[in-house]
Amino acid sequence: MQVIKNDYGYAIELEITNSSDNTPFVLTGYTITFTCSNGLSTNATITNASAGKCSYTVKDGDFDTAGSYEAQIKVMSGTKQMSTVIFGLEVLDELAG
Repeated sequence: MQVIKNDYGYAIELEITNSSDNTPFVLTGYTITFTCSNGLSTNATITNASAGKCSYTVKDGDFDTAGSYEAQIKVMSGTKQMSTVIFGLEVLDELAG
């Protein structure tokens, strides 16, 4: 996944699937957290629970340093927490001009 440094106000759309059969992970009753190795940890919004879809709206300052990072989605319900596989997130410099 790639994002542009200092851009914000747009949504990153995510889909969570079951690793065993690649079907949507039903998110009903769960809360979702988007975490990144740049220190970001914030709630995501479930957009279609039965389809395993959620989104995170990027805020000012979330990705203000270019570089390669790791990210992960945490799915929580009560005392239960499950995490997705870690995926790459690259913050690219904006073009001068």
